[in-house]
Amino acid sequence: LGPASDAAAYLFTELERLDIVSVQLFNDPTPLAGGKPGPTSAKLRADFNQRTQQAEKLADAILAKSPKDAPALFSKMLIYGLRADFAEMIDKSDLKALNFSKKGAAYSEQTLQADPQLYDAHIATGFENYMLSLKPLPVRWVVRLMGGQTDKAKGISELRITAQHGRYLAPFAELLLAVAELRDGNKAEAKRILASLNQRFPQNTLYRRQLSRIQ
Repeated sequence: LGPASDAAAYLFTELERLDIVSVQLFNDPTPLAGGKPGPTSAKLRADFNQRTQQAEKLADAILAKSPKDAPALFSKMLIYGLRADFAEMIDKSDLKALNFSKKGAAYSEQTLQADPQLYDAHIATGFENYMLSLKPLPVRWVVRLMGGQTDKAKGISELRITAQHGRYLAPFAELLLAVAELRDGNKAEAKRILASLNQRFPQNTLYRRQLSRIQ
């Protein structure tokens, strides 16, 4: 998981710099002060690609010897999930993101078949279902024709499993649940989730900023 974790760090550092999570997930009309941020740097993109490729190479080497190795399958799921996030949130390429997301969801299912208690793997189908359910109806129709999953209720259910039992991705699942609560008008529950995240991760200003908006 080392290289994949590094890739995740690169990606989420850039999402924070560009304030993309606030704008795209929380519908925040007022991004961070200081003017419009610059584009993603070539170095960050290269580092992200290098780490995901390195992680995939290591996972593939393990799977060549042990096709049902749960951690290796989980790493593949995480790699394609990160690529989908990069494509969707930074490159603004829905098609690329969907292709990566579908592969991530497939590895999610394989991971859970190999180890049903690797609860973090639920986030792939949870993220795909919930995020695609937010798309306009014509887009959802096309996505379903292409094999994408757009079941909002299933997405929420999968995210809750990761939030409650996940080891690595529980905070991200909780953040997405807070987004879902806000979008459904349940401000009190969103506030509770964000307050808990802010208390546990005070260095992450995203939680504090969104919490202040609710209050």
